Amino acid sequence: MCSVPFLTMFIPGMSWNSKLEGVVSVPRLYDEKKINVNCPSEFCEYFNRRIGLRKQMVTMYNKLFVGIFRESPDKDVIAGKDGWLFYGRTLGDYEGTDCLSDKELRDISKMLSLLDENCRRNNIDFVFAVAPNKNSLYSEFMPDYYPKSKVSSDAERLNFFLKKNNIKYVDLFSEFKSQNKILYRKTDSHWTNEGSGLAADAILNMFGMNHKQYFGGSTENTNSENGDSFGNALHLFMADAFGNACFTRALPYDMNLAEQNQSDKVLIEIVERNLDWILKNPPIFDAPLRDIGKFDCEDITSRVSYSCNRIDTAKQYMKISGNLKTRFDYESIYVSVGENVYEATPAVDMGFTAYIPNADENSDIKILIKKDGQKRKN
Repeated sequence: MCSVPFLTMFIPGMSWNSKLEGVVSVPRLYDEKKINVNCPSEFCEYFNRRIGLRKQMVTMYNKLFVGIFRESPDKDVIAGKDGWLFYGRTLGDYEGTDCLSDKELRDISKMLSLLDENCRRNNIDFVFAVAPNKNSLYSEFMPDYYPKSKVSSDAERLNFFLKKNNIKYVDLFSEFKSQNKILYRKTDSHWTNEGSGLAADAILNMFGMNHKQYFGGSTENTNSENGDSFGNALHLFMADAFGNACFTRALPYDMNLAEQNQSDKVLIEIVERNLDWILKNPPIFDAPLRDIGKFDCEDITSRVSYSCNRIDTAKQYMKISGNLKTRFDYESIYVSVGENVYEATPAVDMGFTAYIPNADENSDIKILIKKDGQKRKN
């Protein structure tokens, strides 16, 4: 039986990648009367491409490993109950061992609030949505030896800050938990076609749009059964609901795309496990001008490490970014460039970023903060 895969190497069409059969020839020990020093590596490539039933053997091995040892041979995969598989990177969220701090969640909310302000300034409706981790919804299929956290998740705690900042937030956790059917794939970390329809309905409802009902309707041929992201699964529903739509997975988010495409609505959708990406990749948009004359702001320029770089996107910017050397409790951070003062977006590790359009590189730059609860000047 063990010889079957080797025997199939010589049967046309039976190798695991028959399309490449003609690409790799049988390696030779001697090449033009000289020893072929590349023979070992060439043989490995030949063997890997010609071995028969490879896909079937890999699938069988994984099933046997999960069935016998009750764990996945892939460390990024958690073998759950009844054949369910979960993404290993979600374990920190599930057990509550890798939580974002209140400061980080407040900074994410602050950043989204500045994005919302930028959109409103350009007559654009802004909506934010978080796609739940699969084990946040279907914890009953997780192994018992992984204890579910009893404290609120990052997404639940973020919701509190988003409400304070009046961000239009689509609570997909509640949407999915309200359904009696399973709407995520059993052996994949993403939602099903029907699940993406439910998410699309919730998002379009938040925008206040009249649209066809995608959840409960036919989702046949609307999406591949092996989607590689939550956002990709939404694309066809969003494209169907809008006259024109622009989709991007590029980070950082470039809000100038909305202006270029004359958009009237912007959606940012991110999966629960990647919430920290927002802080790691501050979005590109015009830093808002601020009048701080009414506040007693503190000049912390000497206690900040920062850099200035000229970048070209849809606009020309001077990007000012850096990190505070000392930990401060502050409500807002500002960048003073010559006569003007701009509010910066928070970033990871006590960082900040501000994109200043058409700034003079020779201008005097200062970094200021308004502390939490800072009172107005009399």
